[in-house]
Amino acid sequence: MRCAVLFMGERGTAGHAIEITRVEWTDSSLAIHYRTRGPDPGALLAQALTQPFHVIRLPRVDGPVMFVESPSR
Repeated sequence: MRCAVLFMGERGTAGHAIEITRVEWTDSSLAIHYRTRGPDPGALLAQALTQPFHVIRLPRVDGPVMFVESPSR
């Protein structure tokens, strides 16, 4: 088994997230779809450094892996 890990990087407040939404296998590649989210406008947020991430387990893939950003909700 392998893992796919997405990191959003360091953010200055709470309220940020990254999520793997779908994984698509083809004969020659793997596409990992993901979505990011920021805090709602006007939200009261903790002023703390955060580092959003998402980890999933996948079977081993020998072909190329593509990361595809899905539109935010």
